[in-house]
Amino acid sequence: LSAGLGGAWNRLDYYSEFARFDTKGSLNNTTYHNGTAAGNIGFAINANTEIRATGRHISAAAGNPNGLFYYDGAAWKTVCLIGACKVNGETVSGIRSLRSNVNRVCSILDTTAGNQYVVCFAGTTPTILSSKGDKTSDGTEITFIANYDINRSGDVAVIVNTGLTSPNVFLVTADGYYTVSSGLFPPEDGNYLLSIYSVDLRDDRRVYFTAQDYNGRLAVYAAAPLF
Repeated sequence: LSAGLGGAWNRLDYYSEFARFDTKGSLNNTTYHNGTAAGNIGFAINANTEIRATGRHISAAAGNPNGLFYYDGAAWKTVCLIGACKVNGETVSGIRSLRSNVNRVCSILDTTAGNQYVVCFAGTTPTILSSKGDKTSDGTEITFIANYDINRSGDVAVIVNTGLTSPNVFLVTADGYYTVSSGLFPPEDGNYLLSIYSVDLRDDRRVYFTAQDYNGRLAVYAAAPLF
């Protein structure tokens, strides 16, 4: 796109021009634009002398793909680009709750299909640890993954909603799901939980989580494994 305007009136002359170039790649946030505006104006004092002013302005910006990256000590490496990376055949639309697990990087991946996955990457290879739609230890199905934590053994504690109730905390190991806190039943203090905000999973599989009950009280709960 470009446009120009010029002219003269008595001893005054002027000229201005504007141009803009836009492009977009196939990935999200890969746009680029360059806009240039230039102009000059002159005034002839006499046949031998004139006053002239010129100006030029350039505005350019480029978007970069958003995603998950890691630094290997020498350079940044791409793990998963939003809009291009796929998990379980679904395009990734969001990445949140970043964690590290030994030599892996883990996060919750949201997809364009409306699903959530807790995934750990070894390089660019994903391993799904928990996902929306999984059947839990109390027979309910996960409808939303809110948060999680992972220990060095690769066990995962997840805060989820299920088709029956929310909120819930489950421990996920290689053997499956174990119930830590279910919205169907109150903790030992007898207060049903309204919201669960964060979870901390230790290497001995002890689980700590912060929650608010229906009386408005904020509390930290601890759960020790029975296996």
